[in-house]
Amino acid sequence: MKAIRNYSLLAILIFFSLNLNAQKKKSEWINGIWRGTGFQLDNSSSWSIRFVANTKTKIYKIDYGTLSCGGNWELVSIDENRAVFIEKITDGVDKCLNGSTIIITFVSDNYLSYSCFSPGGKKLDACSTLERAEF
Repeated sequence: MKAIRNYSLLAILIFFSLNLNAQKKKSEWINGIWRGTGFQLDNSSSWSIRFVANTKTKIYKIDYGTLSCGGNWELVSIDENRAVFIEKITDGVDKCLNGSTIIITFVSDNYLSYSCFSPGGKKLDACSTLERAEF
């Protein structure tokens, strides 16, 4: 009876270990430094994007270089191919809109799709394809 209980406990530990490992890996696709060119849909302007993501430290930094603004993204949700953020502009607050919803979608190991929705998430304002610059 004791052996059955020990095997049951071992099976439970293995299950939870695999599950935690899967959860860890399901969000790792976003880690790294990403670069691209953003395209504003209402006026056809463009600007540079630099996005730094680290799921371990929960740091998500954004820099819109040619717009002279940037800040942090607050993670709302993430799964194996999509992350949703709320943008908090902290630098150049008079140059960029604050509170936008950002959706990042996994395309491949080297590319992500970026969609920026106006505050409240009702209108797509900008889009981009981001390329991995560093891991």
